[in-house]
Amino acid sequence: MNVSVRMNSQGRLPTFVVREISRIRAGPKSDWRYDLAQRFDVLPIAADASGALFVRADGAILTMGWTKGEVPRVAHDPQAFLPVLERFVRDNPEANELLRLHTKEPPKIIVVGKDDI
Repeated sequence: MNVSVRMNSQGRLPTFVVREISRIRAGPKSDWRYDLAQRFDVLPIAADASGALFVRADGAILTMGWTKGEVPRVAHDPQAFLPVLERFVRDNPEANELLRLHTKEPPKIIVVGKDDI
């Protein structure tokens, strides 16, 4: 499989993801990420009993359960995985663009005077 990087992706994230997928594929087959990276062409970043979390080169977050025949699907609400993404970025600073892509901006506070109501 070939990892394709979308031309509209900005920053270092696509390069980082492609490099890490290649590194995992060149590493030991005993690495839990090896089979997932090989089969799905995505970067596995976390796994637990319920499934796995991945990053695509374009920055999309994907999830997958362990049920037979499941494949990674784009996460509908990446905010739900924010603690995992933060930990991943802490360990991999080159991936800090993930937080910018998937963190909602805090609401803007507008001060309204009594004459404005």
